[in-house]
Amino acid sequence: NENYKFYRILLILTAVVIYGCGTPEREIKIFTNFNSDSLFFADEGRNPSNVTIDFDEKVTKIKTLHRGVSNNEKVQLTLIDESGNVLGNWDGETEKMADDSNTYYRIFYSKLDIKPGSYKVVLSNTSGWVYNAQSGNSGFVSVYAILQTSKNTKE
Repeated sequence: NENYKFYRILLILTAVVIYGCGTPEREIKIFTNFNSDSLFFADEGRNPSNVTIDFDEKVTKIKTLHRGVSNNEKVQLTLIDESGNVLGNWDGETEKMADDSNTYYRIFYSKLDIKPGSYKVVLSNTSGWVYNAQSGNSGFVSVYAILQTSKNTKE
């Protein structure tokens, strides 16, 4: 019967839409020490930043802020856990801030599953890494992840 086939196909398509099109992933900021206090700019040898992660996460990117550095200079980020294990090394891309011609974001893309804990962010070149007293005199860093459940975020 043609009506039966039509309704069966319609039922299958409805099930695919309902069950197969889950909630779209949304990237959120899960950690940041960026702030608007007076800024300082690091010379070589700036201390690494520490990041605290509260939940199991899939980290998508880590962003740092630099001033007066070469746009073309290659910089690598290393993430180290509390036991000293290196969790990954990523090459950064540079993105100029819209409102300041001499300030750049370094963006390090990853797909890292990470557990709650404290992590050290180490850069291969810390020149120009922005910091201040409110950031604990550590370089500015933000960590982004895919929202997996309802959680508190640092938007």
